[in-house]
Formats: sequence, C-alpha cells, structure tokens
Amino acid sequence: MKDQYFGDVHDFAKYAFLRHWTEAGWGPFLVGWYRTPPDGRSDGGQLHYLEEPEKWRHRDPPLFDFLKERIGAGVRQLKAVEDSGLLRGARFHRPELSPQPQRRRSWRQTLVADAGFAKSLFLDPDNGLEIPSLPPGRKGSERYVLWSELQDLWPFNKPIFIYQHLPRRDRRLYFEQWSRRIERRLSGCHPKLILGGRIGFWILDRNGRPEVSKLLPPKWADRFRCQFQTAME
Repeated sequence: MKDQYFGDVHDFAKYAFLRHWTEAGWGPFLVGWYRTPPDGRSDGGQLHYLEEPEKWRHRDPPLFDFLKERIGAGVRQLKAVEDSGLLRGARFHRPELSPQPQRRRSWRQTLVADAGFAKSLFLDPDNGLEIPSLPPGRKGSERYVLWSELQDLWPFNKPIFIYQHLPRRDRRLYFEQWSRRIERRLSGCHPKLILGGRIGFWILDRNGRPEVSKLLPPKWADRFRCQFQTAME
C-alpha cells in the first residue's frame, strides 16, 4: 500500500467493504497496511470515479464525499482515513515495510502483537498473497503477504481478510489453485474470494459457508461476486 495511491477507486471499494464488514459483525478490525515507499509513478488515472457521482456515490455516500473532499484538497495519505472515523473501531498497523529479512521480521512481530486487540484482521498489500517468483527477502517481496505471516496470525482463530490484485487469467482456475495452496498451509481454513474486475478480497477462516450478505455489500453486487467452493470439496 502506498500513500501516493490513496483515494483511488480501489481504495473506495476497499474502505466501503471494510465498513460493510464492520457493520455486519466482523469488526472491529486490525488493519495491517503493507506500506511501501513511493515508486515515482502517477496514480494510474484511477480517480475517474470521483467525477461520476451518479455511478459511484450511492454505494457509500459518506465515504465517497470524504474521499472527494480529501483528493480535492490534495491529500494523498493513509492517515486521512485513519483519522476520519469512517472505519469504526479499527486499529492500524502503520510501520513502513522493507524486504530486508531482519526488518521484515521485526515488522511481522509487531503485527502479530497487535492482532489480539481486534475481532478480525485486514491485510492490505500492494499485490496480494506471496508468489513463488518473489520469495521472502527478494526485492519486491514487500508487496506481498508472506505465508509465514499468515501462519503466525492463523492461531489467533480470527478471520483474515486480504486485498488481492487479480491476474489476467481464468478466475475459477485461479481460485482453485490458490485455495489448494492456502488449505495446505492453514489447517482447517475454508478460503473464500470476492472477485471484482482487477481486484479481489480473500477471506480466510474456519467457517465453510457464511451468509453472502455478510460478505458482499448489496450496493456492490453489480461489480463483485463471491467464490466459496474450493477444489478440495
């Protein structure tokens, strides 16, 4: 997660889902920002939604208005949403992340120490779950949630929600492949995936089939869908 992208359309969806999950009984959350340094790129043109209120505002009016005001004022910082009160009851894990093993280990220890103070966990990496081509310690691995971090958090027996940038491939095959990987590493886990365009959210817990309405906000159902069944069933 980078400050430079704060408030883009993916953030709008992310914060709206967090607000819905909190109201649906999953909160309060520990939000683990996987904060990484600026990369010198532009914001990618992902602020167009703010100019289309008729298409987007109804999904979460208070959040939309807040982000439009902050972006209009030139504010691109995660601290803005932390201080807004919009993510009710949330605690935030803020330290910047580094691929350097010792620093990453220290970062993980503080994240795990904070996990006991929340009902659920939300992890917000740049890209998503660890991939084989970028193992821990390699430059770029800071953009991913490491398996070792999930294995440290799993014993808390708390639902873990993870932001995931989706690759350009068949969604069902992607879900089945990654569900197997998750199930091998997290005993008793029943992975779910909320899919929408280029992004998704993993939900990792021990509950096989929760109510769809608790996972998918009705006002986002035209853009996202839930994938529950796993290849192991």
